[in-house]
Amino acid sequence: MGNYKREFYDAMMSFKKLKLSGVLSGITPMEHHALKAINVCAERNENVKVSQVVTEMEIPAPGVSRLIGHMEDKGLVRRTVDTADRRSTFVAITEKGEKLFAECERNLAELGNRIFERMGDERSAELIKNLNLFIAYTDEEMKKMKEEIEERG
Repeated sequence: MGNYKREFYDAMMSFKKLKLSGVLSGITPMEHHALKAINVCAERNENVKVSQVVTEMEIPAPGVSRLIGHMEDKGLVRRTVDTADRRSTFVAITEKGEKLFAECERNLAELGNRIFERMGDERSAELIKNLNLFIAYTDEEMKKMKEEIEERG
């Protein structure tokens, strides 16, 4: 087997360095991630609790709370306290947030279209197939390693 580890690592680091902020219309990638999470939660139920956004984003609660605070300062979201349970807070996207989010989604869709058009159908399908395979293998091997570590520990 070839020594792909270093090349893969380098490719992932290069991928990580891509700055999506250039196509995100004035919001950060994390703000976009939060807006997307709020939208997903809103599809499930009308009132979105911050705790639901935390679960959807898979980020610790303090980080999400700080992020939402910054987004509130920018006028992207608004928070309200749950009158039935004052320990809970609802979050909703403002009109400004909706406009920016919709523009970002259009820009990201266009970027994806451009990339996949350049790659062509065959390469695009192969990439997706191989990424899914890589993810499945990684998940399986991580589970095995966890079991081995627990057995040793």
